[in-house]
Amino acid sequence: KYAVMDELQIGLRIEAAVMVRGYSFSTGVTQSSGTVSAAGSYTATGDYYFSNDVFRPFVGAGVGIFSVASADFSDFGNNSSSIASSNKPGGMIRAGFEANHFRLAIEYNLIGNSSISTTDGGGNPITATSKNSYLGIKLGFFIGGGRLN
Repeated sequence: KYAVMDELQIGLRIEAAVMVRGYSFSTGVTQSSGTVSAAGSYTATGDYYFSNDVFRPFVGAGVGIFSVASADFSDFGNNSSSIASSNKPGGMIRAGFEANHFRLAIEYNLIGNSSISTTDGGGNPITATSKNSYLGIKLGFFIGGGRLN
């Protein structure tokens, strides 16, 4: 990140997240499936700080490209599986605070949905839509920087 002024920082976020989901449904016979998905993001960000004291609350946002990949492991009578990936435009909003060199933030990543198509045991097509947006909680510290007096 680069501090344009004391209240405003711009930067680049490069991140990866892994999500695991499972679901089941019944069409006369209970069937289940599991999905493992990952999202990588390359996002231009901006944070606005409300204070220049030791405790610095902030809000921020970003836009960029999210790489979304998923593997679907089904048990629809035919034990099918599929792997899909795509790049999607997306955004991020966040709020948090910094105190000395400690940082805590909550982020919501806005990414378009993905669809997975397969068949049930009778050969009938099934399409499941997966929401890719996710909430993240960040806890960390930073080295260097700080205000010059």
